[in-house]
Parts: sequence; structure tokens; C-alpha cells
Amino acid sequence: MLSPASKIFRRIESQLRARRALLPGLTLATSAFLLGASSQMTSATSTFDVALSLTHYTLESPLWGQIEENSDQTVFVALPDDDDHSWDATIQHTADNPSHDDDDTTLIPYHHEIQLVASELDADASLIYAVTKAESQFRAHVESGAGAVGLMQVIADRAGVDAYHAVYNVKQAPNEYELKDPYINLKLGTAYLKLLEEKYFHSVKDKKLRQALVLAAYNWGPVNVKKHLMNKNAPRTLTEAKWALWNKAPKETWSYVNKVMKYQQQYDVLDKLDV
Repeated sequence: MLSPASKIFRRIESQLRARRALLPGLTLATSAFLLGASSQMTSATSTFDVALSLTHYTLESPLWGQIEENSDQTVFVALPDDDDHSWDATIQHTADNPSHDDDDTTLIPYHHEIQLVASELDADASLIYAVTKAESQFRAHVESGAGAVGLMQVIADRAGVDAYHAVYNVKQAPNEYELKDPYINLKLGTAYLKLLEEKYFHSVKDKKLRQALVLAAYNWGPVNVKKHLMNKNAPRTLTEAKWALWNKAPKETWSYVNKVMKYQQQYDVLDKLDV
């Protein structure tokens, strides 16, 4: 009898065969690798992590890095940044989410919720996915030392108040239960992204530049972005924005913006392969 991981590999391989034309440079992993790798997967490994492991061998793309193994022989995927240890946290999102359905075979964590929020708020699903991955690695119950909670790391008494008002037309902070609910947190985080765009950067015509500024504001704060990046010699292109972030913003913010944009590309790949 095939293990759950083996079944996942087989399903993904089948999808890759059917959709090979969608992705240039796509090659198929061998059955020997599929069976060998699947035998190393633990019961806590999610479909998402299995898919990333597989796509490392099937996509000729700079999105994928080396396969690493921890002491428990669980397969992880490391993205190319030297300081990016997202593989260490991504593998945990299933165990950290008690409501996770073990029979869920989507390649993208909370894919249904992401698509639903994107539709309801007229937002980009790839952006919601990318910010969520950068903020929490899809851990719905994670809390930061600064008080940020949930998938999109919403701070209740700051961004949470404005986002809650925008979504529910009630001027109050979301409670802990709401912040740890995947759908509500995604909706609040996405609403705040849209608020930042509308309030601070609506006049920026270039879409990619506008998004980079919104992401910087989500990470560093809109006042800082307006003061240090938009006061004089404001960037006119995405390239200029990246240089401005490198020279004037914390390195964390520069890295955050680039990471989110990279994760957006990752979403586009996984969304095409999702079964």
C-alpha cells in the first residue's frame, strides 16, 4: 500500500505530465527518485512541502534551491537566499495548524482562503500568498515579540484597527481568536495592504513600483517610507525603488520586498500545478 507521500508524488507527477506545456524547461523526475524521496517523508510533512521537493527536480528555475535534510530525515527545501531559512519553518505549518485537513492535497497552503479573500477584496492572490509566506510561513497561530499575530502578522491595536474598520465597518481591534483564524487574518492583512496603497501611494502610476512601496510600508511603516523614500528624489521605477531601499531603508525591509516578489513568482508556478 502506498504511503500518503507516495500518493502525493504520483498525483503531482501525473499533473506535470498533463501540463508540461505550461512551463518551459519542465522535465519529469524519475520514479526511483519519487519512491526514494517519498520514503523519507514523515507523517507531518504536508503536500506543499512534497510539491516543493518535487518541483526542485522538475523545474529548471532559479526559484528552487538545494534539498536539505534534518536529523529526522525529513526533506526540506531551501530557497536561494543565503539568509533564507524558510525551509525550517515551512515544514512546521501543518503541525502548527490543528484545523489542517490531512486529506488536503493542494500545493498551496490555505489556497481556498487566499483565492476567496482575493476575490472579495479585489486583490492579487499571488501577493496575499507571498506576504503570508514571508510573514509567517503559513503558521496560523504564530505570534511575534512585537505583538504581530497569525498568517499575515497583523498587530491588533495598530494595523488591525484600521483593517477591521475597512472590512467590518466597526472601529475596534480584532481579538486573538479572529487574528488566529486563517480566513479573517488573511482578510485583515489584505485589507491593510489595500489601505496602504489607497492612502499613501495611490498617485504612483507604475504598478510594480507602487506594490514595492506598499510592501516596504507593510514591513517598515508607511510614515518611514514616505519620509525617507518619497520626500525628495522619489523613485520612478522598481529598479530605482530597490536602490532607494538598499541605501535608505533597513536591510530587513530591502530583503523583505525582494523576498515577497520572489514568492509571488513561486505562487504562479504552484498555482499552475495545483491539483
